[in-house]
Amino acid sequence: MTLLICHTQYRLYSIMAVLVMLLGACVTPLPASAQMQQASASKALPSNAAAASPQNAPATIQLLKVAPETGYVGDSFTITGKALPPNKAVEFIWATANGSYVTQASAENVEFYKKKFDEYRLSLGKTTTNAQGQVSASFTVPEDYGEVHDIFAVVDDQDVAKGGYRILRDITVSPTEGPLGTPMTIRVTGLGWKTYESTIAVRYDNSFTGIMTAVTTRGTAAAVMRAAGGVGKHVIDINHGAKSVPYLNNQQSGTAHIPDHRFWFTVTEDAGPLPFSSTGRMRAVSSRPPISQPRPHHTALRQHQASRPSWSLPLDPSSPNLPCTPRAYLPIPRSRRSG
Repeated sequence: MTLLICHTQYRLYSIMAVLVMLLGACVTPLPASAQMQQASASKALPSNAAAASPQNAPATIQLLKVAPETGYVGDSFTITGKALPPNKAVEFIWATANGSYVTQASAENVEFYKKKFDEYRLSLGKTTTNAQGQVSASFTVPEDYGEVHDIFAVVDDQDVAKGGYRILRDITVSPTEGPLGTPMTIRVTGLGWKTYESTIAVRYDNSFTGIMTAVTTRGTAAAVMRAAGGVGKHVIDINHGAKSVPYLNNQQSGTAHIPDHRFWFTVTEDAGPLPFSSTGRMRAVSSRPPISQPRPHHTALRQHQASRPSWSLPLDPSSPNLPCTPRAYLPIPRSRRSG
């Protein structure tokens, strides 16, 4: 049995050796001239170090240091640069975009296709480098889209240095308490312009209320909704929106670095309708300033109304027919004016 196995293995090895010899015979060696061309071509190929040599690379762009590197709209930040061209005028450029909607209007409808953003650059200000090529300048964060914006230092129309600043998202809700139906204003700054950064969703007591975007308003948006529900606290969740609905798994998304926001609104007891005063009128405060001098057409209207005959009908303030006024003034019908 052992002899049979060894004999079989020997035959297999012999067959494999013959196959290797046949394959080697089928390969035609390259001529000497072709071998020389191949060797010269391999020597002509540049290495990685040669490809990245300073002769072929563009001019080096220095680093701009921005402090702080993040903040909100209206904050201050300082830019410093070194190794720049000495005694040169330098302009700091802020990279941003213009947002718009691509639509098709017709007589019956307006079709929405997509959001469109065109990137462009605007000037923050100018200054001059010193003799050592150093520069420093302070600016205010503009009201712009949220997230990272590139900042360039430009000398003689050439970018010589680059930095960046990140605008953080800021959300406020006001007021935070009031009776049923109180209008609440949600104001947002720092909404982004890139996908999944430009839309937020609002939920009131975990019920989807709506979405907010700032495509054409450079990252700033405001919305108003009314308080609902019973007396007590109610939760307002403001988080990312995807395809016009809330996205609830932000912790495992590509926008996890932008936190969700939560606010509370307290519905208070309703004081009821305004009480009647002793003059028979409802107490109310007018927001219009008093008119010191009556206008001519107002005076003529009062004189005309005074010349018209009228009669008054006292009514019970508790009457179900007229619950809002204690006294009604009705004009005399035309048939009674003749006597």
